[in-house]
Amino acid sequence: MAVRLSTGSLAWLLLAALAGQPVRAGEEADLAACDTSLPAVRGLSVSAGTGPALWAGEVGEASRPGPAFSLSVAYDLFDWLAVEAGWHTGSNDTAQPYPPAPGSFATQVALLGMKLRWLLGSWDLFARGGVGFRWVYPNILLRIENLAEGTQLAWSAGGGVGWYTPIRGLWLAAESLACGAIDGNGIWISTRLVLGYTFPL
Repeated sequence: MAVRLSTGSLAWLLLAALAGQPVRAGEEADLAACDTSLPAVRGLSVSAGTGPALWAGEVGEASRPGPAFSLSVAYDLFDWLAVEAGWHTGSNDTAQPYPPAPGSFATQVALLGMKLRWLLGSWDLFARGGVGFRWVYPNILLRIENLAEGTQLAWSAGGGVGWYTPIRGLWLAAESLACGAIDGNGIWISTRLVLGYTFPL
């Protein structure tokens, strides 16, 4: 007895047959190359971020929060450890009694440091610390001692959480950083959203 199959039935049988075929070694390599769900774990990273920044302590009492920006370069030594260099800058308005007249002042920080990471799939928890230099200018907070316009040795500490997007190498992060001068007054605290890209090794 003859069995008649429609065109749709033949298509379903063909798809079922193909689905049951084993994937050859070359095809496995092609599939792996197209997989963009894995995070870029190690490599050279560049990033930029922006967000609010404020001062703690006496400087914070005499100033208001303002915008801040950052540029960073990092290199992964291991899956859990990276070395990094960063430039952080921001502006804050004064909130001190008159005189002097109200104004604004800038903060610049150049840092070298280490970054400890804990990878959780596509997520990345991290903590960092470093040393460098800090500049605050112009020094219009005249009632604050040890807040000079010159170069001051600085320290930094912070942390945050990152997420590796499905686009391999592209990641986003939310982080905070505190920076103080070794011989200076006040701690500058910035919180920002960061966009970064890692060039895999």
